[in-house]
Parts: sequence; C-alpha cells; structure tokens
Amino acid sequence: MDRDSVRGIQVAGLANIVGRNLTGFQSAGLLNVLGGTATGWQAAGLFNVATQPVSGAQTAGLFNYVGPAKKAPQSTDSEITDAKMPPGRPTMQAAGFFNVALGEVWGTQAAGLFNVGGTVRGVQVAGLLNIADSVAGVSSAPLNFVRRGYHRVEVINTESWPVSASLKLGGSPSFYTFFTGAYNGFGSRDRHWGLGYGVGTEVFARRRVSLSLDAATMHVNEESRGWTEDLNLHNQLRLLVGFAPLKAGGRLRLVAGPTVSVLVTQRYDTERAQVYSSLLQNRSLWLDDGSATTRVLGWVGYIVGVRL
Repeated sequence: MDRDSVRGIQVAGLANIVGRNLTGFQSAGLLNVLGGTATGWQAAGLFNVATQPVSGAQTAGLFNYVGPAKKAPQSTDSEITDAKMPPGRPTMQAAGFFNVALGEVWGTQAAGLFNVGGTVRGVQVAGLLNIADSVAGVSSAPLNFVRRGYHRVEVINTESWPVSASLKLGGSPSFYTFFTGAYNGFGSRDRHWGLGYGVGTEVFARRRVSLSLDAATMHVNEESRGWTEDLNLHNQLRLLVGFAPLKAGGRLRLVAGPTVSVLVTQRYDTERAQVYSSLLQNRSLWLDDGSATTRVLGWVGYIVGVRL
C-alpha cells in the first residue's frame, strides 16, 4: 500500500493499493486499486480499479474499471503532482467478465460479457453486450447500445418472405448487428416463420443514396408446429440500395436490391418422404447438393422495403 504515487514496479501476491497515480507496472494476484491516473499496465487475477483515466493497459480475470477524467490540481514546490493525461493516449482493457470506462477510451475494450464506455475511439468486443455514449470505430457484440450510434428498423419483402423485420444496432453505420424475424403463410395452411441474427455495413452514404451489405441467418420453423428441432437454416446475403425520398440525409429510406440465399436443412417432410423445406417452392436453384439426411440449396432473389 502506497498513500502517494508509484513510479516503477509494484508486485504483490494479494493486492496493491495506491492513493494517487501510477507510472509503470502494477501486478497482483487478486486486485489493484488506484486513486488517480495510470500510465502503464495494471494486471490482476480478479480486478483493477482506477478512479481516473488509464493510458496503457488493464488486464484482469473478472473486471476492469476506469473513472472519468478530473481537473488536475494546482501543483506546489513541496508536492509531487502528476498532470492530467493528455487526450488521445492508447488504452486497452481486457477482462474475463466486464470492463467499465466512464470517460474516453482510445483503443480497445475486450470482455467475455459486456463493456461500458463513454466516448470510444477504437474497438469494443464483448460476448454479450456493448454500451457507450458514442463510438468512432467498431462495437462488436450480439447487443450494441450506443446512445449516439446507429439505430434503425427495417421492414422488407423478399422472394422467400412476404414480411420480414430487422432491428439494427451499432456504434456507427460502418458496422452494425441486427435481430431479424420473418413470416410466411397468411391465410394458408403451410405457415412458417423464422428468427435470426445478422451483421452488416453501410459501404457509403450520400445525401440521398446509400449502399449497404447485410449477411443474415435465420432458423426456419414450419407448418405451425412450434419450434423445428431439425437443422433448418436460411442464410442470406443482401445488397441494399437506399434512397431518401423526403429529404437529403433523412433517416427514412426506401431500400431495394438483390439477394443470394443458401438453405441448409435436415428437416424431413413426411408427406414428400424426403428432406425438404417449404422455402423451396417455386425456386430456380443454382445450388442443389447434399445427402439423404442433409441438403444444401441456393437461389437468387430480391429485397424491397423501408428503413426508419
């Protein structure tokens, strides 16, 4: 335990506690706690805590925490005062469970569960969730909630699905993830529906025209019998050209473009006595391969819809 600042190396079997700032390397079997800023590396078996920004790296088995920047106090000749960290210094947080950085993150946050950041200028990667105020870079996780990020709802029609909807979330248009669902069979006996997930990028966006590329995969459930236990995956690559009809740069866009689909199915149809999916009706296939238990089929189609 050091009530003031550390310049150099601090190593402990259990814990390190520093009242003010760290310049160097800090390693402990359980935890590191820092009352000020850090320039260097904190490594702990359980967690690292720094109440002010870190310029360098934090690695921990459970979690890392970095507080917001504070105004540097006035220095005197009789005390050692580390100046406030200059902006734009690289930072890395890596933890088994989660990372929290309440100020700016210039670099990378990587966690097994989730990341929380203020302004992220770099990359957020998590196994479940990313949360940030704004991101100038990439947020990659199944769920990405960025307050000043990319939020869109898309309702479309394709050759395979009369109605499909997607919720797109990301740090910026350059990379987003989305949840998607689809339904077919209004008023008919052969109803089927799908749920899935996808990733995408907006290749470019002008005042009225945009171009996006999406890749989605959905598990298809057929004939109103609940969840289909057999493998029945509809994979689709979508090229979407968007047009803003009301005003230049508006969020409302009409979208349309071609699609390429690949269905991988092991669903056995008792009526046809073969592996089959109702998505194949009236399809002109460019791919038809597989075995008696698994079929891989491909076709080309279209997509039209609206994005809000």
